[in-house]
Amino acid sequence: MEPGTNKEGEGSLQVSQNDMQRIEEEINREETFKVDPHKIDENAVFVEESPDKAFGVLKSLASNQNDAEVLGYVKNLGDLTYLIGDRIIDSLGNILLGLTGRNEEIRRAVLGQIRMLRTFLKEKSPSNYHTLIRDIILPVLSRLLLNSNLEVKELAGNLMAETAEDITEEDRGAHILTVVLEMAHNENNEDNRVVAIQLISNLSQSFGRDLCEHFAGFEFLSLGEDPVIKVRKECVINLERICQVVSQKFRNERFLPFFLRMSEDTAWIVRKACVDCIYKLAPLSEPSFRQEELTNVLLRFLKDTNKWVKISAYKHLGAFIYTLKDLTVDDRLIEHFVRMTEPSINNISTDNEIMHACAYNFPAVLTTLGPSKWPLLQKTFAALAKSTDKKVRRPIACALHEYAKLLGPERTASELYPVLRSLLRDTSDEVKYGAIEHLSDFMMIFPEEGREPLIDLILEIQKDQKKWRVRELIARQIDRLAAVFNTQMTFAFIVPISFTLCNDVVSIVRNQASKKIYALLVRVLDESSGYRGAVIEQIQHFSTLNKFSHRQAFARMCKRLMLLPEPTLFEEHFLEGLLRVARDPIPNVRITVAEVLLSHFKKNGPFARHPKILETVHDMASDKSKEVQKIMNHILSEHCREEDQKPRSMEIENEGHQSLSPDGKTE
Repeated sequence: MEPGTNKEGEGSLQVSQNDMQRIEEEINREETFKVDPHKIDENAVFVEESPDKAFGVLKSLASNQNDAEVLGYVKNLGDLTYLIGDRIIDSLGNILLGLTGRNEEIRRAVLGQIRMLRTFLKEKSPSNYHTLIRDIILPVLSRLLLNSNLEVKELAGNLMAETAEDITEEDRGAHILTVVLEMAHNENNEDNRVVAIQLISNLSQSFGRDLCEHFAGFEFLSLGEDPVIKVRKECVINLERICQVVSQKFRNERFLPFFLRMSEDTAWIVRKACVDCIYKLAPLSEPSFRQEELTNVLLRFLKDTNKWVKISAYKHLGAFIYTLKDLTVDDRLIEHFVRMTEPSINNISTDNEIMHACAYNFPAVLTTLGPSKWPLLQKTFAALAKSTDKKVRRPIACALHEYAKLLGPERTASELYPVLRSLLRDTSDEVKYGAIEHLSDFMMIFPEEGREPLIDLILEIQKDQKKWRVRELIARQIDRLAAVFNTQMTFAFIVPISFTLCNDVVSIVRNQASKKIYALLVRVLDESSGYRGAVIEQIQHFSTLNKFSHRQAFARMCKRLMLLPEPTLFEEHFLEGLLRVARDPIPNVRITVAEVLLSHFKKNGPFARHPKILETVHDMASDKSKEVQKIMNHILSEHCREEDQKPRSMEIENEGHQSLSPDGKTE
C-alpha cells in the first residue's frame, strides 16, 4: 500500500503521535476556562447584600485603595442607593465627593450614575429635591469640571446643563454661573475656557434672556477674543444656540458683529467654524443683514485660500440659499451653486462631497428660486442625475416628485419623465428604491391625458422577482395609484397588480397590499358598471382560499373595509367572511382577526356594537391561542360597555359611525 493511502485507496492524513498530543493540548487550552481566584471582577458588586452592609461599604469607598473594587461599586451606585433607601441621602454628598479624587475611569463612572441619582432624590424627596440636587449633585459636578481632563469636563458640563433644570433660577445664578465664570477666567487652563463656552451655550435656555444679556453673553464674547485658536473656534460653534435666547436687538448689536469679525479670523479652522454655522445664524438675523452682510461673507468663503474652508462653503451653499426665500438671491450665489458639478469645483473635495451636497440641497434651492430659474439649474440637474456616484443620484431620485410639483405637468412630462425612466432602471437598488418610493406622487403631477404609458413603468419595475422591496414600495402606494388613473385603467391594471401583491411570496408585501385594498373599492363605489361587483368578488374570494396566508390577507383587508362610507356594504358583503376566518383552524389567521377587531374597537368603529361581532369577541376570548385570548379579553375589559358584556341582538347604531371618505381620510 502506498504511503498516504488507506485500504480503500483514498487519501489520508498521516499524523504522528507527537502531533496528536500537541493538537489535544491546544484543544484543551481553548476549551478549558480557568478562573483566577485572585482576579477581581469589577462588576461583581453584591447588590443583594443587606442594606446595612452595602451602606457601610459605600461610606468607606473613599479609603478603599482597591480601584477595581471601587469601580465595581461605583458602576452600581444608583442601584445601591435604592437598596439602602432614604437614610443614604445625608451621606450621599460626602460619598460622591470622596470619589472625585480617584482615577479618570472612576470619575467617569461617577458621572455615569448622576442621572439615576437625580431620579432617586426626586422620588425620595419630591418636595425638597431642588435643594438636595443643589447640595449633593452640583458640588460633585463642579469639582469634576474644574479638576479633570477634557473628556470628563465635557461630560460633567453636559450633566450640569441637564441638572440646571432641577434647581431654582436663583440657584442657577449663584451655584452654576459662578462655576462657569471661574472656568471662563482661568487663563492657565484653556480646556476650562472651552468647557465654559459649552456651558454658557448649553445653559443659555436655563439662564434665560436677562442673565444671558447681562452676564453670560458678555463672558461669551470675551472668550471669543481669546488668543488660543480652539477657544475662539468653540465660541463660533456655540454661537447659534445662545443667539436663540437673546433679543434681536442684542443679536444685532453684539453677536452678529462678533460673527463678522470671526469670519475674518487668521486661523482657517475658526473661519471654517463660521462657514459651518452661517446657514443656522441666517434665520436669526434681519432679512437685510442676511441678504447683504452674510451673503458677502459666504461669497468670500467660496473663494477662501484654504481648501477646507472653501469645501465647507460649497457644502452649505444650498442650505444658505434656502434661508433667502422671499428675498432676492444674489446671482453670484446661484452661479457658484450651478458650478458645483463642474470637475474644477467638485474635485476640490474627496468622494464627491460637493456634488453630494449639491444634490441634497437641490430641492431647497429650486424651491427658493422658483420655476422661473429652472433654465439656470437644468444643466446642473442633468449632471447630478447622470453622476456615476450613486450617493449623488439617490437624493435626485428621492426628490423627483418634489421637482414635479414645482415645475408642473408640462415640464414633468417633457423633462423629468426621461430622468425618472433612467433612475428606475438604475444599477443601484438604493437609487431605484428612492425613485419608486414616491412614484405615485410623481404620476399625480403628470398630465392626465398622458398617464397611460406610466402603467408600463409599474409593470416593468416588478419583473425581477428577487426585488421584493420594489413590490413592497408599490404595495404601499396602491391607494394613491388608484387615484392616479381613471376608473377603467384602475380596474384593468391597478386592481390585478394589487391582488397579485396580496398573494406575494413575501409576507411584508402581502401585508402592505392587503391594508390598501379598500382604496380599490372606494375608487369604484359610484360606478354603475360591473367594476364594483368584480372587486367585491375578488376580495370575498380571499376568505375562502386554501392557503392560510390568503385568509390572513382577507382579515387585514377588513381592517379598512369596516370603515367604508357605507357600513351596510361591509355587513352585506364581507362580515360573514370575517366571522368565518375568526374560526379559522390556523392560529395565525385568528390572531390577525383579533388584531383587526382590537383596532376597530379602539377607533369605536361602526361595528364595535354589532351583535355578531360582540358574539365573536366572546367566543374568541376562550380561543386555544393564548395570544387571541389576551387580545379579546383586552377588548372586553377596555372597549366594551358593561351592557355589551353579554351578546344581544341589536341594530348597528347609525350615529357616531366613523367612516372613510372616497379619498381614504377619516370623516
